Amino acid sequence: MLKLLKYNWKMNSLSLYIVLVSSVLLYALLVIGKYKWGWMDELVFVGGVVVSSLSSLILLVMTSLSYKHQLSSYHRRLLPLSQLEEIASILLLGVVYMLLAATLTFAFFAVLDVNFNSAEVNKAMEILLQPKPLISSILFALWNTITLLALIMLSMATTYSFRGKYRAWIGVIVFIGFSLAVDYITNLVVGPSYDQYFAFIKFGSYEADISLSESLPVDWFHFWSVPMLIAALALVLKLAVTHYLMKKRIQL
Repeated sequence: MLKLLKYNWKMNSLSLYIVLVSSVLLYALLVIGKYKWGWMDELVFVGGVVVSSLSSLILLVMTSLSYKHQLSSYHRRLLPLSQLEEIASILLLGVVYMLLAATLTFAFFAVLDVNFNSAEVNKAMEILLQPKPLISSILFALWNTITLLALIMLSMATTYSFRGKYRAWIGVIVFIGFSLAVDYITNLVVGPSYDQYFAFIKFGSYEADISLSESLPVDWFHFWSVPMLIAALALVLKLAVTHYLMKKRIQL
């Protein structure tokens, strides 16, 4: 598995370095713009969010293309690896990429000293950079990366299980259909307010105070809430079906 991870890393190394260096330069431009050219805090903050989102999206696409390469190339048959190891190597690659992007993002916001007109936003920024919320947000970013990658892999494996020029639409249907099914089941079991289980900050309705929500993953007991258990079961199902398709259906 680690050999395959190393292979994918080398294959994407040039693109990865371009994305990372570009992100650092853009973050540096925003910091210089704030402290030397007097750019508005709101503009610098939004710019940082845009850079972080774009870099994360590009790295996710790179990971997905690595999986596509594994599915469509003959080299994977020459490697003494099981389908489970192939899946794990892609998930690990996505996690490493996400951690790199997250490190740059949090470094940028740690260096940045912004002051907004809204007391709530200022308090939220202060709280998010504290150790427990910071670790919690990274862990949930990791979780979201793994679940999203698992869904993408399931859709791509389904696509390559069929032949014909319209097979890509089958993967799109699986992606959308599975997402809607998990959301519907969670809504049915927990109720329409289940999103609160994944909240990191709660904003007071009639006051400027922001406090850590009791459902925060900072309180680790709530990590094992019903929505999380449903999401974990959905993840296992996605990986199991992907493993089956790679083993039984996909022919090179």
